[in-house]
Amino acid sequence: FEVFIDVEMGVLEARDQEGLYSGARAGRVSNVVGVDMAWDRPTSADLVIENSASTTDFERHAAAIVQAIDKTWPPS
Repeated sequence: FEVFIDVEMGVLEARDQEGLYSGARAGRVSNVVGVDMAWDRPTSADLVIENSASTTDFERHAAAIVQAIDKTWPPS
């Protein structure tokens, strides 16, 4: 079961408390996905969670994941 947590790059950078993205942009950190490492956006995830607006929606997102898994369990 694939869950893709979709967050815009600008939001990731704004939430970056460790300075990973700013360090990568300044050339002090390497191998950062989306900055100097390419990545492939999932095309067939079983569930996509948009998490760009608020970091307080964790319970709602967790409930969506559990509900989606319940619909597909047990596997055929």
